[in-house]
Amino acid sequence: MRRAFGTIKTRKHKPGFYCEFTWQGRRYQRAARPTRSGAASKLAKAHADLERGVSLEGVLSDVFGDPSGARMTFRDAAPLYLEHAER
Repeated sequence: MRRAFGTIKTRKHKPGFYCEFTWQGRRYQRAARPTRSGAASKLAKAHADLERGVSLEGVLSDVFGDPSGARMTFRDAAPLYLEHAER
């Protein structure tokens, strides 16, 4: 029996859904879409791209809109870090 690639979860205190998946032993959570079906399509695309050999950074950037390391400037990174540090 094949195990599911990831799950779709509701976002606490925010509208919409997020995708949670594990790749190479590491868990990732990303905001996806306002609808469950939209989030499911993003999760399916991420899985297909990863299975095809696309890099994780490329998938997170292309599918979920994460800024990639090559294009990220300090000005882009600082607010992301500060938001993460406040948690």
